[in-house]
Amino acid sequence: MGTVVVWLLALGLALHIFETTMEIGATQENWGKKKALVMGVVYAGVQLLLMALGGLAACVLEKLPAIYIIGRACHYTAVLLLLMIAVRRFRNGTDKAGFLERREAPLSVKGCILRSVRTGMEAVIIGVCLYYGNGGALWGGICVLSLSVPGAVGGFLYGYWRGVKQKKMVCLTDAVFMTLAAFGLLV
Repeated sequence: MGTVVVWLLALGLALHIFETTMEIGATQENWGKKKALVMGVVYAGVQLLLMALGGLAACVLEKLPAIYIIGRACHYTAVLLLLMIAVRRFRNGTDKAGFLERREAPLSVKGCILRSVRTGMEAVIIGVCLYYGNGGALWGGICVLSLSVPGAVGGFLYGYWRGVKQKKMVCLTDAVFMTLAAFGLLV
């Protein structure tokens, strides 16, 4: 079951990154493939660092004697937070308000890092859930890496060329993946 949970979390994070970068890409002008690639790698890199911090925090917390006494409370808290992400993604997918597409000033690398950190709480929670669902194995991070970078670059390019289309479908699919991953962590 751990493998399925890892892939569901990786797909969910990739869709979250795709949706966020699609919105950013839709507001940019004069972007080429190279700029989208650089910004996508930077954005996904920050998200992956935040995910790794979440996994490290779960590992450290599990080793503390006080947390050991509590038992699986951290595990169930991570599942609850993952379900809250799923509910938020479902609400984003069913929201009637549209995204206002207008061109903004070009995004700098610093601005890309700041936006990635602002939206990175979900990556931290997914890092915690990856630790509990995968036992801290390294290949879970590799799965996330293999999907997150293409998701970020694809989101920037898709948003730049096509605008914010199919956002609701992306959000609803992400909600399904997160819900299934949460139930997989409970089993």
